[in-house]
Amino acid sequence: MLILGDVLAVVASLFGICLSAWATLLAFSLLFPDRATKAADSIHGSPVKMGLLGTGITALLFVGGILLLQQPLPLVKLVGWMLLLANLSLAAMGCSGLATIMAGRVQKHEPNLSAYAALMRGAALVVVPGILPFFGWFLIAPAVLLVGVGAGTKALRVIHSPVAA
Repeated sequence: MLILGDVLAVVASLFGICLSAWATLLAFSLLFPDRATKAADSIHGSPVKMGLLGTGITALLFVGGILLLQQPLPLVKLVGWMLLLANLSLAAMGCSGLATIMAGRVQKHEPNLSAYAALMRGAALVVVPGILPFFGWFLIAPAVLLVGVGAGTKALRVIHSPVAA
């Protein structure tokens, strides 16, 4: 038997998750604008490649984190949690690039919009479709997260270019 309180708890949880993810994308986009731009450029270049890269990295970090969480030593469990949180951090960095792409597209349709307002709407457009039942849960959200992990990894990669003399 489903009680109204259970329904409200689920709705409030979904709202809280969306609000947290939206704020995280805004924070990453505003705190690390160069990295968000690099992530956006890598998504523009080849989104499928970013998705495949994200799938591989997520598989490694997720399996490693789960295996370490099953160990009895607290320090090893801590390392497992760190691997899982590193995966989510990479996803946030890459998805901030996706929010930047969406902000640019929103601003094309509404030129009078400020860059910050466009970024707020772009981040919402990245987060909210993931709560659509079934299609969003099992297709959109995983695809966005995997592309985000790949783009976040690419954005954090430090490439040293030779200094021109």
